Amino acid sequence: MQSTNKKRKDELQAILLTSTSCSNFLVNAFNYLQIDNKIFNYSELARRGGFASRSHLRQLVLGQKNITWQSLDKICKTFNLSGSNKKYFTLLWEMSLAQDYESKIKYKVKLSKLSKQILGKKTQIDTSLYELENWPLVYASLGNEQTGAALSDIQKRCKLNSNQCEMILTHLEKKELVKKIDNRYYPISNHIALDEMGTDEFFKRYYLKKLDTIRKKTEKNFTSETDLYFQSTTCIPSKKFKMFRQDLRDLLLEYIDTIEDNDGDTTVSLLVSFYEN
Repeated sequence: MQSTNKKRKDELQAILLTSTSCSNFLVNAFNYLQIDNKIFNYSELARRGGFASRSHLRQLVLGQKNITWQSLDKICKTFNLSGSNKKYFTLLWEMSLAQDYESKIKYKVKLSKLSKQILGKKTQIDTSLYELENWPLVYASLGNEQTGAALSDIQKRCKLNSNQCEMILTHLEKKELVKKIDNRYYPISNHIALDEMGTDEFFKRYYLKKLDTIRKKTEKNFTSETDLYFQSTTCIPSKKFKMFRQDLRDLLLEYIDTIEDNDGDTTVSLLVSFYEN
């Protein structure tokens, strides 16, 4: 069942990223779900999204009614759109409301950028790389796919010595995550964000090492004006725990995408825990 749900989610994402408008996605997504599983009729989907009637959803899918802020969230829930996929659909909807050509072009640029980020998240890597403690630092220092970076630039950004950098870059080349051309190193993707890492032992060990690094930094530099050491405890409904966890993860990914600058001169690390007491 889990593999079937993942396949369905991947197919819906593929339909979304090739859609030219909200209505284009809704019609194609509904047709796909009906072919994939006959139970996906308007009544079933209306129930899933929390619509008061099947006819309301049908009118939205067929473009007979306009999508509003109130119905936007319900549609995303209906078609299992969350995180970056929900953001992509929201941009399609906002583009449909744009009145002038210049605004529509700006939305198309945003959609193109977000599409690349979403596809970048599907990049497959050998998670044993996490035994190389500093490979994310080096990868983050590579610049973009078009310009890459020289070894001196990489060293400056990640603050590792040349031997460490070259050793990690060699491993990344072997794993086909990095290309070396004329003494410059190019990443295969500007974004590598991996899902479902909670059961991966390599990542678990890496995460624990980073926690130890934070402990040492905290002991030395707790009152830093640049580093951030933040803690908060609050009360929430337990039935919403998974939803809040996903929302937080999506927010952090969006924030990292926003602050990331391929021409930056340093790297920063973000490590977050969200757990039930």
